[in-house]
Amino acid sequence: MKRHKRTLALLLCAVLCFNALPVSAFAAETWPDVDDSIYDFFTAGSPGSAEGSGKLPTLFGGSDDRVTWRLSDDVLVIGGTGEAIMPYAESRVDSPGTLFKRNPYIETAIIQEGTTSTRCLFKFMPNLKNIIVMSNETDVNGIACDCPQMNTIIVGADLKDSSLAMGYNEFDSINKTTNNYTGGGLAISYPDPVDNMVVLSSSCGDFQKQFSEAKTLIADMNLPQFALDLLPANLGGGSASVELPEQAPVTVSPWAESIVDEAEAQKLFPYRIYDVYGRDFRSLFPANH
Repeated sequence: MKRHKRTLALLLCAVLCFNALPVSAFAAETWPDVDDSIYDFFTAGSPGSAEGSGKLPTLFGGSDDRVTWRLSDDVLVIGGTGEAIMPYAESRVDSPGTLFKRNPYIETAIIQEGTTSTRCLFKFMPNLKNIIVMSNETDVNGIACDCPQMNTIIVGADLKDSSLAMGYNEFDSINKTTNNYTGGGLAISYPDPVDNMVVLSSSCGDFQKQFSEAKTLIADMNLPQFALDLLPANLGGGSASVELPEQAPVTVSPWAESIVDEAEAQKLFPYRIYDVYGRDFRSLFPANH
C-alpha cells in the first residue's frame, strides 16, 4: 500500500511540474510583424505614455530580428538582436512608424549592442535630445528625423573601438535644417549639424579626445541610475571599466590646426570628418615647423 501511495505521489508531482513549465518551452515566442497594429508592439503602456515596454516588429516575415524596447524616467532603451528599423511611410494611424511618434516623455535613447541597424527609428519626437549608441557596429544612418531638440549623438559608447558599420561621412546625413529639425537631403537651405556628434573610433581621430567629450556630454544628461548601469564606468556609468585603446598622440603645427579648423567652419570639409580629411594635411606640418 505504501508503495502505491509513493508511486501516486510521484505521478502527481510530475503532472504539477509539467503544468508549471512556461509556454515558451514548447512553442517559439511570437513576434509582431511590420504589418501588425502598433498596439501589438506593446507589452506594457500605450502610445504616448511615460512608461512602457514592448517589441519592435520584424520587417520581413520569418526574419530573426528580436529587438525589444522599454521606456522609463524619460529614457528609451532599445535592446535585443537584429534590425530596429521603422518604415517611414505611415499608411494608417496605427502604423508601426508611429510607435514613438510625438511621445513627449522620451529625452534620451540608448541603443544597446546587438542592434544592427536603426533607420527611421525616431521620427517627430518633440523632446528627444540625446542618442547613445553603444556599438560602432550599429548602422545609425537615418536614425532620426524631425526631432527639433536633437542635440547630442554618441556612437561607440561601449569603448571597444570596433569597426564602423557605416562610412564616417554618412554621419553627415544626421543634421538640423535651419528650422532646427533633424533630417537631411531636401532642406531648402544648408542644413546645420547636430551640435554634438561624437564617434568613438580611433579610425576617426583622437580617441582620447572623443572619450573626454563623450564623458562630459553624458554627465550633462543627468541620466537615471538604470541608464547609467548600461554604460562603462569610464564614462560615468555603473558597469565595468573598459581599457581604452592606445593611440600615439599627434603633435602638429598650430598653423595647420587653424587652417583645418577654419576650413571646417566654412563647411569646406563635410561636417565633423575634418579629423579624417585634415589629419593627412596636418601631418605634413609637424609642430617644430
